[in-house]
Amino acid sequence: MHRLAILFFSLVFALPGAVLLYTYATSATCFSKGNSDSHPRPKVLSSSSFQHPQLYGTDGHSKLQRTFCSSDGDCLSRLEFIVQKHVINDTIIVAFANANHLDYAFNWLAYIDLLEITNYLIGAMDNITADALAKVGAQHFAMFDETPSAITDLLAGDLTFMSAGFLSIGQHKIALIKAILNCRVDLIVSDIDTVWLENPLPYFAEYPDADVLASTDSVAPTCDDNGLENPSTIGRYDLNVGLMLLRHRKNVTHLVEEWQHLLLQPGMPLWDQAEFNRLIKVGMFENDISWWDHTDRWERQYRLLLPALSSSRLVRGFNDSVSVGVLPLSLFPSGHVYFTQKLHEKTQTRPCIVHATYAEGMLKRHRLREAQLWLSDAADYYTPAGLLVLDLGQLEAPADWERLPSKDRVQFHMKNMAMQLTQFWYAAGVAVALSRVLILPLFICYCDELWHQSLEVSPHWLCRYPGAERQILPFQCSADEVLNYPKLDDLPSQHGAAVHYRESTLMKSPKLPEIFKADIIRVHVLPEGFQIEEQQEHLADKPDQAEHVPAEQQIVEPVLPWKVSEDDLCSRLADYGSRHVLYLTGTGRIAMNDDRQWERRMSHATRDRWQYTLF
Repeated sequence: MHRLAILFFSLVFALPGAVLLYTYATSATCFSKGNSDSHPRPKVLSSSSFQHPQLYGTDGHSKLQRTFCSSDGDCLSRLEFIVQKHVINDTIIVAFANANHLDYAFNWLAYIDLLEITNYLIGAMDNITADALAKVGAQHFAMFDETPSAITDLLAGDLTFMSAGFLSIGQHKIALIKAILNCRVDLIVSDIDTVWLENPLPYFAEYPDADVLASTDSVAPTCDDNGLENPSTIGRYDLNVGLMLLRHRKNVTHLVEEWQHLLLQPGMPLWDQAEFNRLIKVGMFENDISWWDHTDRWERQYRLLLPALSSSRLVRGFNDSVSVGVLPLSLFPSGHVYFTQKLHEKTQTRPCIVHATYAEGMLKRHRLREAQLWLSDAADYYTPAGLLVLDLGQLEAPADWERLPSKDRVQFHMKNMAMQLTQFWYAAGVAVALSRVLILPLFICYCDELWHQSLEVSPHWLCRYPGAERQILPFQCSADEVLNYPKLDDLPSQHGAAVHYRESTLMKSPKLPEIFKADIIRVHVLPEGFQIEEQQEHLADKPDQAEHVPAEQQIVEPVLPWKVSEDDLCSRLADYGSRHVLYLTGTGRIAMNDDRQWERRMSHATRDRWQYTLF
């Protein structure tokens, strides 16, 4: 038997004493679905309402097939009991998480709770996660064996994209999907790095003929009416199995069985999403191509073997046996569409669910924080000892920018980025010298982070990610597109003084105490060659750059020479140590006490991002 596991979480603050259970792919079917006529908050379960089963017998084997009974005498298997307890309108939402992503789980749950969604379950992959979910009363189940094993360690470790742990999750995930569908309920699978801004169930209900509704990794909407995307999207981009609806129907069950069969083949572990897309596209297109052949996939016109079903844009897949719909990017945006292109701002559309794709690991947290979609930080995150703010200067774009070919655009982009990184280097040094937290600046990118792919595929994408035809250049880009920002403060003994930082939008956060927004001191840095006695003339001609700071709250105080040593800097600004925010109006050069160590830190933080380097 294959143990169930999955890579999602869900937490809602509504069920103290939630049930822990361990389940396998061979779980039995459910008898009933509970009351679907109302949406009550889940009842609190206690030891008096049912008998808590032991997870394992003395022989170490799962006792899944055994039953436990409620006070009224109903005896159900573990999976049956928990699904029946929380299903509403024949639908259950399932997500999964481990200790490495516990903060994602709390963020996911916070938004689920705001929407008052109660028909959810979270799979806990380890003891730490299970205990944390139990403390907040989240509806969850344990999907791990407390006996140490290789698979237990794998599921509890890092699940970086395409890592061994990430790939192994697929087998367990599919097993759980199969088991829940056997409970005769519709299943919504949600990755833990999604943010639910609106309840998607009313939208899903508009497409009762759809067997599968799935989000897409696409970067360009094909329609502007909030209806399903053009099914040709499936040819160019994967359906993303991190957000999808699977209805309990025989054809869907057969699809899931074939999906599971592929993932259980001996040999190297396979990516569950790639195999799902391979299956769903069987018999869908006249001119499908292999996934590794991407030389013209963004321009290729995929022709459906069968026409779309009526005007709904549903399409037949899996050998004409399953009806599939691609959820619209306007309401279910990929990470590139939401964080990089920000199409929701241009169209004034409020998304339903945002998925933090097109970023990995800690970078997802930063993007969610920057978009003010992150609710998992403790209060002390918003009360640092002191902040340092900087606006970056930019090069003026060439007059013929719109006519420049891709390679020339890349060269200008790199030149402008080098200028911005030099300014960032200065501000980071000031922050370290003054023991302040640096608010990461908003960088301006003239090319998408993934511009190299546009050059490899076709130069006519002009620095955009291939297919992102609506992306406007230049654009305000996240710090993670420029910096290895987690490396700003890691391992000080190896890489030098740590640069403590916050996201660029912190000053706009409603969680930031008002005193930070009211107590701002502007620090002027004179241009190269200026003397301190020339400051008045210079400052009189200098426009106010602090657009997000009200004029009455800005106090012009200290002035710094263009070049300053770390000790001189500290001496000149000693009287302002208690002020909450220092705002740099410009940058110069700072000589750190240990320049060599400081160069190591900056090189460490910029290496491998766009191949930028300051040295």
